[in-house]
Amino acid sequence: MHAAPETFPTELDADGWLSSERRLIDRGDWTPPAEREAEAQAATERAGLTVRDLSDRWLSNGHLKESTAQSHGRMMDWRVLSTSLADEPVVQVSRSRITEWWAEVQERWPDTAPTNSYAYKRLRTCFQFAVDAEIIGVNPVNVKGAGVPPRPKTRDHDLITLQQARAMADGVNERFKAPVEVLLWCGLRIGELLELRRKDVRGLSEDGTLTLRIRRNVQRMKDMETGKQVMVPFGTPKTDAANRDVVVPSAVAANLREHCRKHVAPGAESLIVTTEKGKRIMDTTFRSALKRGTRVAGREDVTPHDCRRFYATTMVSNGVNVEDVRRLMGHETVDQVMEYMRSASGYEKDAAEVLSRVMNSVAPSATGDQDDQDDQDGDDE
Repeated sequence: MHAAPETFPTELDADGWLSSERRLIDRGDWTPPAEREAEAQAATERAGLTVRDLSDRWLSNGHLKESTAQSHGRMMDWRVLSTSLADEPVVQVSRSRITEWWAEVQERWPDTAPTNSYAYKRLRTCFQFAVDAEIIGVNPVNVKGAGVPPRPKTRDHDLITLQQARAMADGVNERFKAPVEVLLWCGLRIGELLELRRKDVRGLSEDGTLTLRIRRNVQRMKDMETGKQVMVPFGTPKTDAANRDVVVPSAVAANLREHCRKHVAPGAESLIVTTEKGKRIMDTTFRSALKRGTRVAGREDVTPHDCRRFYATTMVSNGVNVEDVRRLMGHETVDQVMEYMRSASGYEKDAAEVLSRVMNSVAPSATGDQDDQDDQDGDDE
């Protein structure tokens, strides 16, 4: 039994409503009045939902890690919500409108192509959320090539040399020497290093092999209550490949053991890299400490990520299998490792020398010798 949506003032009004219901039944379009009312309210809500509203709903849906939601939110703020697209109704956004928005982004921010591409991908994911929620039927964010960031110009950035690596580690404050060596010779990401704890360093109390168990990360985020930047640890990596064990080179292991003895509290949960008071260190503070070493090495342009490039290129250049390097670095594919190798200075010359040795190892062909003799005979005539 389905009731009318309201009490009618006259019998004539009630009969009119019943007649309209019968017409719907005859056409096969009838649904319960309550469902139709709910659909009408939903349609009204969809009509008023702006891109800004959709972004808020997507980011607060609970399906994203807090750090990921903040990162996506910043990208949306920078390139989407600061444009004219922000306050347009979602249901009215067409593919051509997205093309116009993309042209606007490229015109306003011509020198930030990677950021623009990442923002495009975030917007596409946001609208896909709207499709999945049945707010719209088709995702209009479909501009060919827009989501492909340009290849980073890594070759414009010189690799760290062995001499510079040693100078960097020797040039920092003593309490940061072993951590910097771990960056250089173990290939950790800065967030992995700053979340490393005593329990993650296997073999610390022994004289043999020292192994780092990489299982967590830490990221700098904005505290939503205080507005301050804080370091937030995460127990799950973005990819399964990031979970890995790394054996520490013996020369670094000795320094790391000494570092733990002098600068790390005895508890299993104690952080390996801390402030002088034993508190968690901000990544910005560690970067400043590293900067002291890079100045000594004459490489103020070096970042913590360059230490990973140094690690990858040093291993591959010295014969370590690329697939093994991939696993040790926590990459899902070898593509990034190969990108590091393409940035290694001098690889073109090395390749040419290999080909020259191959060519020189092949004896001249008999046909070639005969052709030379024929040419000489022809000249004599």
